[in-house]
Amino acid sequence: MQPGPTPPDPPRFDLSLEPPAARNRLGWYLVILLSSFIVIVQLATYLQRPKREAFQTTGAEIALRLVAVQETLLAMADPAPNRQKAAPAMLRPTLEALRDDAGRHRDPAAARVYAVASRELGMPIPRERLQPLLASGNPDDRLFAAFYLGETRLPAEELARRLGRDGIVGRYAAAHAREQALGRRLPPAERGVVSQQQAAVWMLVVFAGGAVFLLSLALWGVYLVARSKGALRPLGPPLHAGSAALSDHLALRAGLMFVVFLGSDALFSFLPGEGLGPGAFARGALLVAAAVLIAALPLQGRSLGLRRIGVDARRLGPNLLWGLGAAVANIPVLVFAVLFGQFLFPNLPAPEHPITNEIAKGGWAVAAAVLFLGAVVAPIVEEIWFRGLLLPAMVRSMGGVFGGVFFSSLLFAMVHPTGVPAWPALAAIGAMAALLTFQTRSLVPSIVMHAVHNGTLLALNLLLFAG
Repeated sequence: MQPGPTPPDPPRFDLSLEPPAARNRLGWYLVILLSSFIVIVQLATYLQRPKREAFQTTGAEIALRLVAVQETLLAMADPAPNRQKAAPAMLRPTLEALRDDAGRHRDPAAARVYAVASRELGMPIPRERLQPLLASGNPDDRLFAAFYLGETRLPAEELARRLGRDGIVGRYAAAHAREQALGRRLPPAERGVVSQQQAAVWMLVVFAGGAVFLLSLALWGVYLVARSKGALRPLGPPLHAGSAALSDHLALRAGLMFVVFLGSDALFSFLPGEGLGPGAFARGALLVAAAVLIAALPLQGRSLGLRRIGVDARRLGPNLLWGLGAAVANIPVLVFAVLFGQFLFPNLPAPEHPITNEIAKGGWAVAAAVLFLGAVVAPIVEEIWFRGLLLPAMVRSMGGVFGGVFFSSLLFAMVHPTGVPAWPALAAIGAMAALLTFQTRSLVPSIVMHAVHNGTLLALNLLLFAG
């Protein structure tokens, strides 16, 4: 018996009395236009960096400080007296690169670095390389050149005192003056370039860094084993944009954050030193207040609130531990991302945050402003902005978690003024913060992780420029 034809499906009717919410793409237009403006301006500034600066004095000073720290650490690890008249072989590549870079410029700062690096390498110093110092109207510049050309008869201690007034470069020159009088290279502890206290602190930093790196690998092992056994399952995002209209609404709030950011940047742009003075605290408070209000106040007839995007005190203890653990576990990921960025963009200028120059020139007031903005304000504002508002909007608009995490993290990296080679590392921070929100259904762990990361980097920078 042949089966009869399959009856058609019964007709379906939408009995809902409420039409779908109308879309409003204004937020997306704001996000696209303002983020594009920020990225274009910062890229233009970044790509012009080598042309704008005749010589990157801050970068050279950082390199010389790191060389001094490394030599001190090497001497502490091997206390046997060093009979060499030049820097250890391990440090020569850095000094050679620094000498070559300084030799391409014709200004007093470059000439000073060239002379110091050449003496550290035990290499001759041609007179023409020091011509910018000899032609300078500054008597300290002329004295610096006369010393390295062997044309001064001042006593060694007087010469060291006068040469040593010019930061890290001057301390190297003062050490060279004392060594020339003695006819031998002094041990790092006696050179006066890096103090014993700084060396001890850096030794602790090195050991702590190694221990933390091993701990990060152990944390990854524990997490992966627990996941394989069905434990530590992600709880899901704090906020799920279940409709295109809600995605548009979250994009609007994120777009308003772009408006506030650019507005505060323009408002405080008249302040000297990147605004790293008393105004920094006012700007930080303004940004935090704006982020909280934009997330909490009713908009377009919709209420949101901090608790809905994951900022609350529920499960505070575990969330703090998740944030601290993620900050540690992210270290090998960041190391790989930094190397990957250098591999992808080997010919672009080295990444450098503008705030580094201000740290190098500033004192305790700058240090306090930097730590407040970097370790308090930025984690709160950026996590509300990018993970609390923009991430769920992009997860909905990009068709899934992977697209939302990828594009929101990439945008997070691109709006930072550090430079293109740093984008992979910054995107890795953003991706880890996004995954944390899905793991814990809270924004608190990502804020903690962000604060620990920024605070650690800033503390190391301040330590590098201490003294």
